[in-house]
Amino acid sequence: MLKRFLRRYIVLSIFLLGPFVIWSWKNKNLFNYSLSEAGRSQAHKTKSEQQKIIEQYKSRLNAREEALKEIAMHKEENPGRKQLPRVILIGVKKCGTDGVVSFLGHHPLIKIPIEVQSETFFFNSKGYSAGAARYISFFPPTNDIEWGMEKTPAYFDSPPFDFPSRIKDMVPNAKLLLIVCDPTKRAFSDYVHERMRHDLVNDTMIAEYKTFDDYVDHYLPILEKLMMNTTSNFTTDPSSDLRTQKMLTALPHKDSAATLISTGLYVYHIHRWKRLYNQSNFLTIDGEDFMANTGKVMEKIQDFLKIPKLLWKEDFVKNPDTGFYCYRKLTEQHLNQSRVETNNELIASLQCLAKTKGRTRNGAKTASSKTLEELRKFYQPFNKDFYREMNHQYNWM
Repeated sequence: MLKRFLRRYIVLSIFLLGPFVIWSWKNKNLFNYSLSEAGRSQAHKTKSEQQKIIEQYKSRLNAREEALKEIAMHKEENPGRKQLPRVILIGVKKCGTDGVVSFLGHHPLIKIPIEVQSETFFFNSKGYSAGAARYISFFPPTNDIEWGMEKTPAYFDSPPFDFPSRIKDMVPNAKLLLIVCDPTKRAFSDYVHERMRHDLVNDTMIAEYKTFDDYVDHYLPILEKLMMNTTSNFTTDPSSDLRTQKMLTALPHKDSAATLISTGLYVYHIHRWKRLYNQSNFLTIDGEDFMANTGKVMEKIQDFLKIPKLLWKEDFVKNPDTGFYCYRKLTEQHLNQSRVETNNELIASLQCLAKTKGRTRNGAKTASSKTLEELRKFYQPFNKDFYREMNHQYNWM
């Protein structure tokens, strides 16, 4: 049934999208952010050329609507049942996990456990001993073409050391998503988050550190001492840093506040996951790229999951008030109104993340340049090792 559905979707897409794909490749900068911006950047085009662009786009919209009808019909015939998820977002905390799962939740084939706000904490909680039946209970019913999904950022660096095998044993065919970001920015964002928790619910984890500078002054020397004699040479000797990996994994139980810094030592945490997962079932996303090119990354995720690409980069539009991307499903109405749409009309139609997101990105919270530079120097050698391990050049230096 799944293969038949995908085959029909692909044939329909080729028929309707073929001319558009060729055209869009030639005009790939046209729809970078929104239709209104595209119109301004392409103001030199003649009216006939602009009309051709709109007509080509309408063909693409028609293809999406036909696919959505197919999905709706399939759901009526196959209402689904409670079952294990097919995709799990394992982290990293404060790198954009909320954004990924929230935006992906707009895809009609992705089903998220709303009751627990997408985070089950199942595999690092006492509930794990309750078994698969308990885990399944979190998820809405899904059929053969739908994907149950959860995200629990704590999974990435949580103890015990063999934590990844818990997921592998219970959900052997799950696709895993990991989003990583500049560890210096991540640590500061994590501090702001925990400070807010302290103010709201009197959480005591960082109670004595009134500023990020105070926190780093205390914990950076501790982490520097812990990591003083470590080396990262996974390529030639994967077992050489096993002791350090286990030490960092156990740290949340020994001193949870230290994890604001230790979580960013990605090169150690990633290796225990790579022992069990390869490129076919594990996707790593650059959180900085996700912030700058949200729609492009969302298309990449759909390609990885091998689900119909129904969330397009053109569906993600920058909120002119915040500078962050929001979701707005592109429609024919948007095509027709894009030249006259005001900022107020645009903002009213956007579906954005909570206003509490991006506090450190929008400048609402700041840290001293001295403290940030000290953290960057600490992370630099570990970042280099992570780049080499992932065969990807992140821009975090």
